[in-house]
Amino acid sequence: MLDAGIAPRVASLTSLGFFAASSSTAYTAAGSFCRWLHDRHGAARFRAVYASGDFATAYGRDLASLEREWHAFLRGVEVDPQAVARARARFFRVSVFGRECPFDLERDEARASEALAAGALDDAARRFAALSRRDPSNLRAGVALAVLEVRRGAAGRAEAIAANTARLAGPAAAQRVRHAIADASWRWGRERDAAEGLARLDPALMSDDEARTHWLKRHALARGGALAAVLRELLVGAGELDPSPTAAMARTFGADRADPVMRYLVGRQLVNHGRYDQALALIPRAAAGLDPRVHAESLRLRAVALFHLGRLEESARAFGALSADPRRPRGARDTAADWIDRIRRTQDIH
Repeated sequence: MLDAGIAPRVASLTSLGFFAASSSTAYTAAGSFCRWLHDRHGAARFRAVYASGDFATAYGRDLASLEREWHAFLRGVEVDPQAVARARARFFRVSVFGRECPFDLERDEARASEALAAGALDDAARRFAALSRRDPSNLRAGVALAVLEVRRGAAGRAEAIAANTARLAGPAAAQRVRHAIADASWRWGRERDAAEGLARLDPALMSDDEARTHWLKRHALARGGALAAVLRELLVGAGELDPSPTAAMARTFGADRADPVMRYLVGRQLVNHGRYDQALALIPRAAAGLDPRVHAESLRLRAVALFHLGRLEESARAFGALSADPRRPRGARDTAADWIDRIRRTQDIH
């Protein structure tokens, strides 16, 4: 946010000015500043300022001085240009007080969604277009309008929406719209358009989760057959039918159970539903044929399953491999390290 020029001032975060920024922006910035205060100056001073709100007494310095030191720390953290682009898209939304009446906007968005659900595509498109004009930071409305244009066979108008999003919110936000366009093309039976649209996307502008899903979609469309049918049901839906894990898993019967991607997909659903023994029997151990992000997620799922089965040392080793892998995003490595700490505390209790 700092590099993108959208970081809020700390003084605004310690008062009602907190609500002048969007919730995601305000909470992220406040969390970062609090974590830095705690790590740099210790818990005792942080407890004191939390109780009193008096920074000068707790730290012997005013808030502006502390903010400058925090910014200097942040500027020392290496951030690639793609991360800045992703941040601009993520934190683009203006605050609830910077828009028209949020209740009116919410009501109008609900009506647009109702028109879409009823199949009144022209009416829904008109309503979502009006929402986008009234609140340009509402990416949901732009995505919905682009998807509607795909359904109406107007690919050129859908791309124009993505191009306008790029001007307003940057390349990462525009790519989110284009990803939705590709999904809609697949959902409505235009596999070639979907494959070409996905191929034009840049994984470097995506989060790790988004990039993993992007690879799975491209892999499935290239393979076709049962795998494409499963991924379509699981991730994008089929025509009027929304995505359904149940329908997707039903399609795995009769499919190639040796396929590592299929094993990963089924194993993930089993972990999500607490079937840890069954999941461990399916989730692939090896990276052969898998994108590195999918392989890392397979390792994470196995580690979670091992933890819940009480196999704590095996779980700790698996999370240790993830936390030490320099190819993983910093947040993913930190989360793995938190799991290791949780495992050690669990062992101490027992």
